[in-house]
Amino acid sequence: MPRRARAAFAWLRENLRLPKGWPDALLQVAIWLCVDGLYELVRGLTEGSHVTAFANGTRVVQLEQATHTFFEVDFQRLILDDRWLIDVTNFLYMNLHFVLTTAFLAWLYLRRNQSFYFVRNVFIGTMAIAIAIHAVFPTAPPRLLTQYGFVDTIFNFAGVDQDQGAISALVNKYAAVPSVHVGFALIVGVTAAMLARRRWAKVLWACYPLLMLYIVVATGNHFWFDGLAGAAAAGVAVLLARYPLARLRPQHWAWRVAPREREQPQAAPARI
Repeated sequence: MPRRARAAFAWLRENLRLPKGWPDALLQVAIWLCVDGLYELVRGLTEGSHVTAFANGTRVVQLEQATHTFFEVDFQRLILDDRWLIDVTNFLYMNLHFVLTTAFLAWLYLRRNQSFYFVRNVFIGTMAIAIAIHAVFPTAPPRLLTQYGFVDTIFNFAGVDQDQGAISALVNKYAAVPSVHVGFALIVGVTAAMLARRRWAKVLWACYPLLMLYIVVATGNHFWFDGLAGAAAAGVAVLLARYPLARLRPQHWAWRVAPREREQPQAAPARI
């Protein structure tokens, strides 16, 4: 290993306090890489499901029309003339989901480690449910259903084609149902609101899922139904994490919030 790399690694080891040490931290990263690998596998399997995906997208439209809740096209038209609002919304769609979710999980692991493992299981459960639905019910997003009047704001205003080039490797264009964006935002928002100490912070975090629902609908990436399905997936994942998983390993996977005087990380055995 080069001298600079050894020095950098030594500095990180001395200055970055990991609650359970490097083995556990690396294990958490490995778990997420495995989940992402499964997502990529399903993405590859559904890429050729054009006919099925568009048929399922039409079914979602018909469901919303039947319940008189098909408002997304009119909602988009309300904001399309406000270029600044579209630009901000596009920026948030392309950056907020990944950056904030990753930052929140890192903060949770480092500063509220007692709560991390339960929340991690909720995230994984939500992703597993979403992946299963994506595999059996591939669904085209509104931005591809242009016959109804939808606009792909990311492409038309930001010039970014989510379905071509390098960025397409990160996007499953037929994974509209359920919305992982909304499901993850709900997990982050509720958890952060529960852990926050100040009332204004609790209110802001509680509003985050609504902000994400606005973002995905305004950009034409999801219907409101997709968001509801994402929230339902997160709810089922909470039940799975709370009952079978937490009861299986109550000392490791149960939801816990440490008292304030115990919030400093403590060395302990690795938790899988």
